[in-house]
This record gives sequence, structure tokens and C-alpha cells, in this order.
Amino acid sequence: LTGTPTANTLLDAHGLMKITKVPGAPSSLTKFKQTFGFPTGPFSMQFFHDAQARIMDMMHPSVTFCKRECIDLPPQVDIFRNVGMSKEQEHAYNDLINDYVHEVKAAGSNTVHTVTAMNAISLMTKLLQVSCGVTIDKDDADEPIELVTHPADKMDELYRAIVQTGNKVLIFAPDKAVIRQLTTALEKKYGKG
Repeated sequence: LTGTPTANTLLDAHGLMKITKVPGAPSSLTKFKQTFGFPTGPFSMQFFHDAQARIMDMMHPSVTFCKRECIDLPPQVDIFRNVGMSKEQEHAYNDLINDYVHEVKAAGSNTVHTVTAMNAISLMTKLLQVSCGVTIDKDDADEPIELVTHPADKMDELYRAIVQTGNKVLIFAPDKAVIRQLTTALEKKYGKG
């Protein structure tokens, strides 16, 4: 598991012994402390002078495998697919950026307007939502609604990628609303399952 089983203190070895089920290892932390040391206070202890050697002997033999010995994977291949946004998305994206820039410059040329992290992260989140095609907003009753502007191009490119792999596919999405839209579209195309 590690080249340094007692990196911080000899107590570190107890968890490793439990995980690897070392025969004869003390079953509890209290028993471990009593086997290899003695208490010097309510929250401190002193280890016996030979505790390190005894722990290493107990953990021996260690079996190690290099990743290359047990995993035979092809090299990683990165394929990037650029899919543009719809006109509606581009318009919303540009409006968000322009409003944000206007908000920063509105303080005047002689003063510095400080933008808090919440403002910046809120903008970045909205830009990500717009680029994905699902934007969360609030209706008149202050209830969250999903505004879907999913361009067909993105879904077509996703379907092409799925067909080209010929294998099972994992799809990562940055937002729950995007996951719901992807699930609906994929179930419509491929069925539930």
C-alpha cells in the first residue's frame, strides 16, 4: 500500500495491518498500543525501543506490484470535438459577458471596483449553463425553472461519439439540469436501461 507504513508515527501501521489482515496483528488500537508501547499520559504514549523492528517484521513479507505488471492498458488518447453554440446561446453568452464588463466599469475610471468571488463564480456558472444549453432561472413565483436551449449539433456529436466507440460510455456533465436533459435525450434515442 505504501513505502512508508509508519510515516508519521508507529500508530499508522495499525490501520494498514487491519486493511491487509496481517496474521497475529492486534485487533484493536488499544491492544496495538499495549503490544508496542506504554502510556505516558492520557493522550500520549511511548513506544518500546524495538517496536519499529517488530512492526516491520509482523508486516513482512510485503507483496508489491508495479502498475505495469498488473494493468495492461493502451496509451491514453485524447480526442477533442469542437461543437459551436446556437445563435440563442451565443446571444445569451455575450449578453452575460457584456453585462459583467459593464458592471465592473460602472464604478468610474478613477476608482477601482472590487468584484467579489461570489459575483465571479455566479457569472462563470451561468456561462457554463448557457454553453451546455440548460440555464437555471426563476419564474414569477420565485421557483427554479430550466430554460432548455439544447442545440441539436451537440446531441448529434454525442451520438456520433457513442457509435464510434463501440463500447460502453461514461458521460460527465457539470450540472444536474444538464444530466436530466441528457438522460431524457439518451432514453428517447436508446431506450431505458
